Amino acid sequence: MVLCVEVPYYELGAGGFQIEDTIVVTPDGYEFLTHMERKLFTK
Repeated sequence: MVLCVEVPYYELGAGGFQIEDTIVVTPDGYEFLTHMERKLFTK
């Protein structure tokens, strides 16, 4: 089974963003198909 897990975050008046991860679920566990660095970039 393949799932897309989406976590939105919105700040009123400022905008927002959405984090998505695609994962494969197997009888032995799971594996991330998305291999992005999990780091918050601020300006």
